[in-house]
Amino acid sequence: MKRIWKKASLPALLVFFLSVAGCTDNEDGRSASSEPDYDLTQVSNKAEVSQEIANQAKRSVLKNEEVIGARGVNTSEQILVAIEVRQMDRFNLKKLEKRITSDLENKFKEKKVTVSTDKKIYLELDELESQLQTEDLSKKKLDQETNRIKKLISDQA
Repeated sequence: MKRIWKKASLPALLVFFLSVAGCTDNEDGRSASSEPDYDLTQVSNKAEVSQEIANQAKRSVLKNEEVIGARGVNTSEQILVAIEVRQMDRFNLKKLEKRITSDLENKFKEKKVTVSTDKKIYLELDELESQLQTEDLSKKKLDQETNRIKKLISDQA
């Protein structure tokens, strides 16, 4: 019986330590929020265009109880934000999207605001945030990427 216990405990300990070690690294340097209820990443200001406005917009959006995640970037002219919504609140996506767009337009009057609830846009903006964090994107490249994502949003509408 002791022999079986020793054989079974070694793989269990190995799996435990590997899973704990795998959960500790944040490779791209984006800091995730300490709040377990929602997903927000703060993009640092290493980029040519400061992302502080996008960070403010994401914090503002996450104050809505329906929203559990937000990704966004800004250029000198526009703000793109994608939101992830709780499962039960997906029935009112258009109304929520319209309300959040209106709130952000009132808060950032000098910028053109685009909000999307599409998961594909959320993933595209997540990738762009990651690139902003790990690479030094030029203003021209950032404009090209935001225009490409904005075209995706208009194609899906």
